[in-house]
Amino acid sequence: MNNRRSETAEEDAPRSYCVFERDRILPRPTPRSPLMTDASTPQRTSVKTPIGTRIAFALWGVTLLWWFIYYANWGGAFGLMGLKLMCITGATPECLFFQQQIAKLSAVPTYSPIFWWAGCVAAVIGFVQSRASKRERS
Repeated sequence: MNNRRSETAEEDAPRSYCVFERDRILPRPTPRSPLMTDASTPQRTSVKTPIGTRIAFALWGVTLLWWFIYYANWGGAFGLMGLKLMCITGATPECLFFQQQIAKLSAVPTYSPIFWWAGCVAAVIGFVQSRASKRERS
């Protein structure tokens, strides 16, 4: 029954392709971690948000908070929201009127859309950065 010429599969040609000898040194599969030695899994790369886009969202967040706190002094937090909403990006005649009235009673500095427009510039820079990183990955 035992007609092996040697104990190792490398030296015995008929046994050199034995699956059990090869799998003896490999880990055993389990239901939660199947044995996948021959299958290759694709590399997953996370897409990082460009720094310009992060700065843009931070500036817009500061702008919205400042705008909301400042204009909440006139007509309540959500009163006259249609008129106050246009004051985020610039000065309309209504915004100038609100600012004149609010300046008399508010300790909050007068709202200026400078952070809004700085956020827009940062968003454009972030868009350019994301396009450049896509070209590098291609």
